[in-house]
Amino acid sequence: MNEMPNRYDDDDESWLDTRPDPEPPRVRGTLPLWVVHITEKPLGAARGRVEGFVCFGCIDAGDLSQCPRLDQMRAAIERAYPDSLETKKARWAEDAHRLLFQVEEKDLMVHPIDGEQEIMIGMFYGGYARLDEQALIDEDSAQVRKVRWLLTVPRSAFTKPAQRSFGSQFTIHSSSGYRHEVLALLAAKGIPI
Repeated sequence: MNEMPNRYDDDDESWLDTRPDPEPPRVRGTLPLWVVHITEKPLGAARGRVEGFVCFGCIDAGDLSQCPRLDQMRAAIERAYPDSLETKKARWAEDAHRLLFQVEEKDLMVHPIDGEQEIMIGMFYGGYARLDEQALIDEDSAQVRKVRWLLTVPRSAFTKPAQRSFGSQFTIHSSSGYRHEVLALLAAKGIPI
């Protein structure tokens, strides 16, 4: 007669273990390239470029780091902005969730500067922070992620498909198919990542 496996000694996946397998670690070749449009508010955008951060709003929703699940993020934004359009609230929640919980330290990003023909290339470091500076709070630009800016290039340094991808209206989205173009520009300037 077959013995039942000992659940304490079994070092492979036990028949009693119903937990999901852990996410595999990301390997270097699959790292994303994020496209981030910093707030259109002049003070927050200018300070982010100078001081090394990207910022977004939803200040009235409070500390969004307390909303690790997308449904929690949506609920917090719904409570704070009940009169806003449903499509806007959904987009705000998805953008905030992506920036707080999907972006990882050392992920590369590009920031197309509004109204200019330049794109800034950076790397995320550190986590989310809410800046308690009244000027940024008043401008709804006080929720930030730190960025180390690496290089600023003309938009024409990228292929037309990359430029179109970077021009999306979403505050933050992945454009990983063009990460190789960013790596090539950094390598040409001798900038290690």
